Order: sequence, then structure tokens, then C-alpha cells
Amino acid sequence: MTNDISLTINGLAVKVPEGATILEAAQSAGVYIPTLCHCPGLTSEGTCRICLVKIENKKKLHPACRTPVKEGMAVVTDDAEIERVRRVTLELLLSDHDFNCLLCPKSGTCRLQELVNRIGFDERRLNRLNRVAKDLPVDTSNPFFDFNPNKCIQCGICVRTCREIVGVHAIDMGYRGYELKASTFGDKPFKDSVCVSCGECVERCPVAALIPKKMEYP
Repeated sequence: MTNDISLTINGLAVKVPEGATILEAAQSAGVYIPTLCHCPGLTSEGTCRICLVKIENKKKLHPACRTPVKEGMAVVTDDAEIERVRRVTLELLLSDHDFNCLLCPKSGTCRLQELVNRIGFDERRLNRLNRVAKDLPVDTSNPFFDFNPNKCIQCGICVRTCREIVGVHAIDMGYRGYELKASTFGDKPFKDSVCVSCGECVERCPVAALIPKKMEYP
């Protein structure tokens, strides 16, 4: 039998099953915590750092999506420091992202766009980051979907989907640093990879990096 854990989130008393994460506890209580790399049904890696929260008596911020709750834990999900960290993290994502939202086929359903609207960003600071959008070729080789690496935010959802749901391992994170992106083995076109065209990664992609052929640009 699973024990229940009692904690507070922003002063609100919450009770969840043992093993739940802070994010799950917050969601059960109707408390919003922004996420980008988290996807229900997949393991959480906390790579995007958007869901960072404060835990009482802890010095550093913790990713809510992968931090398990503990008895008596006191969590703060939103204050000036957390807001600043999230905004800077978002600005770093935008600094090399092709975010011409008006011409994007996922405009209105894009999670990155949603976070920009909720969190905002400092345009002057973003400009100081020497924003240079990537200009990589779009892979249109697959008959069912296109892959635009210029839209990739390195969330890893497609990688985990292919590994944990499909069991094919057709996608992984390739290269390093500024060059980091989701790619097939050897960075081959999707049609020449082991991809089975199931569409699971396309369905879960939070941005327009993976889009079905039927979604056309305006």
C-alpha cells in the first residue's frame, strides 16, 4: 500500500502518493508550473530548467519534474528570483531559435510560444546575446513528416519517445554546445534511418521541429 506524503506548495496543503514529483503534486492541486521538456508517460530529465522551484532550507533551485516530494516539504513555485531565472533560461532558448511565430505552422499550439506569452523576455538582453538563428537544412525526406532542426529546442522528448514508447532508438541528441540538436544516427535523412514513421515523436514535439506533412506554412 502506497503511503501519502503531505507537503505545502505556496502555502497550500497538498497530499500526494509517495513517489510523486513536485510537478505532479502541484498539478494535482491546480498550481501551475511551466514546463517544456516534460511529457506525460515519459521519464523526466529536467533538461529545460523551466520548471525550477524553491524548496525550503535548500540553497539551489530544483527541477519540479524530477524532484520527488518528501514529508513536510515546503515548496515555492513562483517569486521574483524564480521568475528571473525562468526568463533568462527562456531568453537563452530564444537566442538561436527561429521564432517567426506568424509564419510558423504551430503558431497558437506551440509550447515555447505559450511560455513566451506567460513569462515574457527582455528584448534588450536578448539582443545582447548576439541572437543568430540557425540556418540548417530542413529534412523533408520522410513521406509523412518534416524535421526542421532550426526549430529544435533540444528538449529530448522525441528521443525519449522513440526509445521508451516505440523502442526503435531512431533519434538521439547529436553534436555538442551550439551545434546540439536531435538527429538520426550519423545525421542521415529520416528516410535512410531506422525510423518506422509511426508519428509518435511528431505528436509529442512541443514546437514545430517535427510537423506532419499536412501542416503547411502560411
